[in-house]
Amino acid sequence: MNRKLRQALNDYFTPPPLQSKPPAFHHTARPGLSLWQALLIQAAFIRFRVWLIFSSLLGFALFVVCTAPLHTTAVSILSACLPIFALCAICEIHKSASCRMDEMELACKYHLPHITLMRLSIMGTAGFLLLLSFVLLIKAPVSGLIKNLVYLSVPYLLSVNLSLAVITHHKQHEAVFLCAFICLGTSGCILLLPFFFQSLYAAVYSAPYFTAWAAFLLALSLLLVANIIQFKKSQEEILCSFV
Repeated sequence: MNRKLRQALNDYFTPPPLQSKPPAFHHTARPGLSLWQALLIQAAFIRFRVWLIFSSLLGFALFVVCTAPLHTTAVSILSACLPIFALCAICEIHKSASCRMDEMELACKYHLPHITLMRLSIMGTAGFLLLLSFVLLIKAPVSGLIKNLVYLSVPYLLSVNLSLAVITHHKQHEAVFLCAFICLGTSGCILLLPFFFQSLYAAVYSAPYFTAWAAFLLALSLLLVANIIQFKKSQEEILCSFV
């Protein structure tokens, strides 16, 4: 709305005081809806291209595992694939968070932050399943599975944390481009590292540095919890701006 028109409305019109939903609305019978049913409904609203990228990355991982000459090569390639899915998931969450469907939210059982967190949990679960699939596809003993899980999780969680922080503090659509720079930059660094810094690449993925990888993974996991809490608070602030 034009700023002058808004100021004129404030000068000549006093809005009525804010009131809660009518009591009759709270007593209206609504169909029961469990949390799992709500999650399934929200999963249906996620765009088809997200699941297409999920399936494509899974098929590409199977191709890499079957054709990669070395174990470390497969790990580095699949590590670069996970930030791409992180970008896809963050873009989907940003779309859900920036739609500002306040009128629909007033008629729903769940508030808009709850709906956004549902979609965030769905995308997080899909990312975890993709990560777990990558780990299982790279055939290794139990100790090797744990190492692969750590090596694959760190770039993924790093890109997710940075992108989630971006969409939390920047609601504009330009935030998606910054998330793309973060995720694609992470993938590019992982892919280019063995070509230009072979000795550094071999040292980073060696056994003496595994403790540092594990500590970094723990720190990123705790940071992810903090970012999710901050993201939920930012959604509640949007609801306050509606009022």
